[in-house]
Amino acid sequence: MFISKRNGFSILLVLGLSVTLSSCGKKENIDWVTYHSLDKLFTIDYPPTWGHSLDGHVFNITPTDKTGLVAVSGYIDPGPTFDEKKFRDMVMLDFVECRVKESFKAVKGQNDWIGEDAVYERTINGQKFVYLFRIAHRGQVGAFIAVSDLEIHMKANMGNFKQVMDSLVILDDPTKPEDLSRTTPVVEKTKPWQEKLIDWIRSTEKKEDKKSYYSN
Repeated sequence: MFISKRNGFSILLVLGLSVTLSSCGKKENIDWVTYHSLDKLFTIDYPPTWGHSLDGHVFNITPTDKTGLVAVSGYIDPGPTFDEKKFRDMVMLDFVECRVKESFKAVKGQNDWIGEDAVYERTINGQKFVYLFRIAHRGQVGAFIAVSDLEIHMKANMGNFKQVMDSLVILDDPTKPEDLSRTTPVVEKTKPWQEKLIDWIRSTEKKEDKKSYYSN
């Protein structure tokens, strides 16, 4: 069967376009690194070329262009049921100066965690930053992901950012609440009267005024 050059080119174009579209949104064919939180509350994947660091209980992931940041942390709600509103209000205290671009909406993820996603924005020194937030929990364990980047770079990194967020796995089994007790209650010891007296004397001592370095 004879196919004209024009028709042949059209077929190749359609085939090439279909291959391109089918590959969109997929993770590159490389092994990503999986981070296991030290408190065994969650795991998250990230590209092997990205930087990473641990700041206390917050795991930070940095893209290769070093303009953005992914911060992930875990939390255990000590109550009988997970208080989503309290958790959201707690983690969002650091972002009160941001403006809501897309309000929180329900989302579900791997191993049956449930949560909410939102998009915020903020202008700093004339540059607009975009923040992607994910608040999720499974049983008594919560996880918080905050992604931030300059708006001009967010589109280029969005695919990887979304894959990092979607790779979140909350580890604890909600059917085993007894496994979630990771801390032993601190029993306050009664101080002897000598120590109490010393503490009281120190509290009455006059403190010297400390001037700020900026006040000179």
